[in-house]
Amino acid sequence: MPIKHKNFLYAWLALTLSCLFFYPLFATLHDNDIILQWRIQNSLELIAAIALFTLLLTGALWLIDKIPNIKLRFSALFLIFIIPFISFFVHFLQQLGFKGELINLGQYAHGNRFIVVIIGAFCCALFLFLIIRYPRKMTYALIIVLLALSPLNFLAGWTLWNSRHVNTKIVINAPDHYEKKVKTSKHSLIVILFDELSYEYLYKDGSINPQYVNFQQLSSKSDNYHAATSPGSATLTAIPGMLMGRRYENIAMKYDNIYRITKDNKEEYLKIEPDNLFAVAKNKGYKTFAYGTFLPYCEMFDQSLDGCRSFSVYNYATVETQFSLLNPIMTTLIIWPRQRPQGFIKNKAISPWQRRQTEQVFHLTLKTLDEKAPVFMFSHIYSTHLPFVFNRNGYYENKKPFLQNDENYTKGLEYADHLLGELINKMERNGIFEGSEIIILSDHNYRIMFPDKQSHIPLIIKNPYQKAKKDILEPAHAEQALREVIEKL
Repeated sequence: MPIKHKNFLYAWLALTLSCLFFYPLFATLHDNDIILQWRIQNSLELIAAIALFTLLLTGALWLIDKIPNIKLRFSALFLIFIIPFISFFVHFLQQLGFKGELINLGQYAHGNRFIVVIIGAFCCALFLFLIIRYPRKMTYALIIVLLALSPLNFLAGWTLWNSRHVNTKIVINAPDHYEKKVKTSKHSLIVILFDELSYEYLYKDGSINPQYVNFQQLSSKSDNYHAATSPGSATLTAIPGMLMGRRYENIAMKYDNIYRITKDNKEEYLKIEPDNLFAVAKNKGYKTFAYGTFLPYCEMFDQSLDGCRSFSVYNYATVETQFSLLNPIMTTLIIWPRQRPQGFIKNKAISPWQRRQTEQVFHLTLKTLDEKAPVFMFSHIYSTHLPFVFNRNGYYENKKPFLQNDENYTKGLEYADHLLGELINKMERNGIFEGSEIIILSDHNYRIMFPDKQSHIPLIIKNPYQKAKKDILEPAHAEQALREVIEKL
C-alpha cells in the first residue's frame, strides 16, 4: 500500500478508536443533551480531545506497523484497541436494553470469583493460542473490526454538528455579584434538600437519632412530619413537583427538554408554571436562589431566579468550568457503568466530581446567607447519594463508593449533619436563625434499603421563633407543605 494511503488509514483507524472511547458521551449527547447540561465550550473541548487522541493514536499505529515481529505487533494493536472497544460495546449493549443483564452479570461475577477466574483463564489461554497460531489473521481481523465500526466517525460528527448551538445556562449571577448585607433582615426561607435522605436512618423511635446532633438540635424546635411523602420516587419526578406544587406521575429527560409522559403515553413539554415557588416568592419581595445537582435549575427557572448554579451528574465540566481537555474524558468515565471492572476507572472521575459539586453547592449556600434578606433559597445537596465519599470529617478516598450498605450511607448522613451544623452556625452569626424558616427534606428515600417506602421522606420545618418540637403523625404531601409556607410569606 502506498505511504500516502497508509497514513490515511492510520488516521482513519485512530479517529475510529477515539470515537469508540467517547461513544458513551456521543450517545448521551445525541439522545439527552439536557441531562448533560451541555454548553458550546463542552463541544469545543470534545473536538479538541478527539483531535489530540487521533493525533497520538495515528503516531502509535505508525510505530506499531514498524514492529517486525507480527505477534508483538498484534499485541500492541490490541492494547490500544481494548479500552475504546469496551467503552463502546458496553454502552451499546445498554442502549439495546441489556443494562439489567450487565448488572446481574457483574453481581454474579463478584459473588462467584472462582468461576470467573476459571473462565478468564480459559479465555486468556484460547486468546494466546490464537495469537501464537494465527498472528497475521488475528491482526487483519482486528483491523477489519475497526473498519466495520468506523461509520461511528460520521455519527460523532453529526452529533457534534447538531449540538453546535446547545448552550445550557448553568449560572445566574456569580456570588461576587450578590449584594452584601447592609442591615440584617430577620426573615429568610431556606430549603435544604439532601438527596436520598432517609427518614428511617435519620429517626429512631420517632426522634432524631442522637448521633446526628445538628439534625437533633433543629428538630427540637421544629415541626417534625413523620408520614410525609415526596411527589415522586426519583429525583426527576420529585423535585419539579416540589418546586411547582404538583405531582407528576412520569417525567423523562430527552433531547433538549424535560417531558411529561401523559396517560396516553404521549410526550408533552414540562411546563414551568407561573406560580412555581420561586415566582411566588419573588412576587412577595424575596430574592430567589437555587443551587443543586441533576436538574438544569438555571435553565428551567431562569425568569424567576436572582441567583443560580446547576451541576450535571453526568458532566464533569459542570464542576470544572475552565476549558480543559480532561472534561470530555472525565465525563465519558462518569457515564461508564459503576459495576466492575469499568467501575474501578469510573471512580477516578466521579468521586472528585461528587466532592467538588457538593463543596461548591454548599459554599454558594453559605454565601447566599450574606445576601440582603429576605431570601428564598433552595439548595439541593447530593452528599447522601452514591458515590459515598464523605464521612463526618469531610471527603475521604472510599475504595468502594458505589457499595450501598449501612456503613457507607451512615457516613454520608453524618456529613450531612455536619453541613447542617455549619448552616445553623452561619445563620446564628448573621442573626437570622431565630426569625427565619428552615425546611429540611429529601426527594426520595434510600430506595435500595426501603423499596416499599420509596416516597417516604423526612420533613422538618422550623417556623420563625419556634421554641418547641411538634410531632405531626398525619400523612402529609411535601409539595403542599412547601406551597403553604411560601403562600404565608
